[in-house]
Amino acid sequence: MNIILCKREGFLVNPHPMYLTNLKIWIAENQERYGTRICPCFEATGDAKTDRKLICPCSFAKDDIARTGTCHCKLFARGDFTDDDFVKAEKELMREYRNTLNLKGNILDTRAVPKSDN
Repeated sequence: MNIILCKREGFLVNPHPMYLTNLKIWIAENQERYGTRICPCFEATGDAKTDRKLICPCSFAKDDIARTGTCHCKLFARGDFTDDDFVKAEKELMREYRNTLNLKGNILDTRAVPKSDN
């Protein structure tokens, strides 16, 4: 993640430790897989010119933040975002993926969640 760019733009980084940790893992996996830090919202295309646009924060983040307050993956937000705003944004993203969370106390039961072929 280019934190310097985000600070220059006045973006906040999502402060929720587990959310941030998961996104960092996905970005690191993309670094290992594709040789660059592709945003978690995308997969590399193999075209260097296109893939440069997908490096986190991706070229779409600034417009997304201006339009909705956050980038698509909810990693970055406007400078005035509050903790409650991040919680709301994360819930919106989860609705987009339409996976019902099966919480058993503090444990997420993922047994019924479809597995990818990768």
